[in-house]
Amino acid sequence: MNAEYQELGASTDTGETVDIDATAVDTASVGSYTVTYNATDTAGNQATEKTRTVNVTDSTPVDTSITINVEVAPNNNGSGNVYVIDGVQNESLTLEAGKTYKFVHPSGHPLRFSTTADGTHGGGIEYTEGVTTFTNGETLIEVTAATPVTLYYFCTLHSGMGGTISIGDSYASSTKSSVLTAVVDGIVIPNYKQLTGKTESFSGADG
Repeated sequence: MNAEYQELGASTDTGETVDIDATAVDTASVGSYTVTYNATDTAGNQATEKTRTVNVTDSTPVDTSITINVEVAPNNNGSGNVYVIDGVQNESLTLEAGKTYKFVHPSGHPLRFSTTADGTHGGGIEYTEGVTTFTNGETLIEVTAATPVTLYYFCTLHSGMGGTISIGDSYASSTKSSVLTAVVDGIVIPNYKQLTGKTESFSGADG
């Protein structure tokens, strides 16, 4: 989709000019489009019209990002404040490899990750692989097969606010198949854009 359409061209057995009409092809819209090929010999004989079907598919990656809204509330089981996710304080989370998660949290309570419980407050260091942070209160983490199976989310300014993250072993498929393909005489030609110089032969028909 949105790739440049490259016409493969066509020729006749006896060298007549082939009239190619590919105006119907719209690479900005998903769908199947027909290209027509016509030729007439010097005696005025019209060849049987040939057609080629061009399929335009979407190459846009599927958005697998998941937003997790994080609130802050007084600790029901102690002093201070804690993170609240889906109404649960210090919620234990399970994230899947192959997905990106966006934690939206109050900017006054910066949320980060660590391989140590309570992060820097527990003597650990901040885990930053695949993590992007924003000052407006958003923290993104891209979970991959290399992400530690257990992480902890914590507030960089206040101890005891976070919880545990477990990483699942499933890996999500994140893209759709996406090339221009051509169907010529019932045969599907993949990777159509990369095939250049292919010609279609026409035979003149009497009358």
